[in-house]
Amino acid sequence: MKEMKRPTISVVIPAHNEEKVIEKCLKALLNQTRPPDEIIVVDDNSTDNTHEKVRIFSKQSKKIKLIRLKKGEGGSAASTRNKGAERASGDYLVF
Repeated sequence: MKEMKRPTISVVIPAHNEEKVIEKCLKALLNQTRPPDEIIVVDDNSTDNTHEKVRIFSKQSKKIKLIRLKKGEGGSAASTRNKGAERASGDYLVF
């Protein structure tokens, strides 16, 4: 009998000035019974330390990818999610 490949899951997190909660969010995702195969954080021009906190996590886990939007690229949660979705490689995409 042929073994079925487990589907992969990508999670996209749009973030703007979320330094107070992004660490808790990433830890919660990584500690799931079935953690996602890929976590894409899209930093939408944050002016706090969101980018730095995610960068540190991405060095600890290859599952975490950081996209940092340039000024004028983001602007809405929908456009920020779309940027992350473009880079996602999972069979299933969750926001």
